[in-house]
Amino acid sequence: MIYNSDDDYSTGVAEAFKAEFESKGGKVVLSEAFSTSDQDFSSQLTKIAAEDVDVLFVPNYYEKDVQIAKQARNLGIKAQIVGADGWDGATSVAGNDASAIEGVIFINQYSPDMESVQDIMKKYKEKFGTDINSFGINAYDSTMLLLQTIEKVGSLKASDIVKGIASTDYKGILGSISFDSNGDPIKEPVFVQIKNGQYTTYKK
Repeated sequence: MIYNSDDDYSTGVAEAFKAEFESKGGKVVLSEAFSTSDQDFSSQLTKIAAEDVDVLFVPNYYEKDVQIAKQARNLGIKAQIVGADGWDGATSVAGNDASAIEGVIFINQYSPDMESVQDIMKKYKEKFGTDINSFGINAYDSTMLLLQTIEKVGSLKASDIVKGIASTDYKGILGSISFDSNGDPIKEPVFVQIKNGQYTTYKK
């Protein structure tokens, strides 16, 4: 895998992936880091290419992800590229030749071909003239969850709202959302694959 050691998101996802993957019997052959200012990843990718890996995990934000994918393909790396939700937006910066990111699989909160998000995607595009992304989708469900909780508890007091959210089982456009004892959301991720330059729900 190749990750940004300057970035908490990238580092955190890389560490979590490694721990989970290895706990299930997988082996991370090589873990290469880079800095935010880096534009040339040939040093790291040349080492990865030499290992002839089956899968290349790229847990960064989409601008870096696309750069890395293009340089990896140019070096002859044919491994399946996988990543996390930071890949959402990759098609917008891939340019005229998106072949390097074709087939990439990543997890996200949604896929644009899901029936449950069609209405908000249409209305958002009509109002703002651009496509909604995962931030907008999450913002919608988060806002509706908050409003529903305020209505349920009948209070605007922060502590009452926090308690209400903690005990909720909200059903929104992203499916059912509840929270664990640490306050982290419990919800099913969606596997997305880039096919013909479009985001589609991944099917095995």
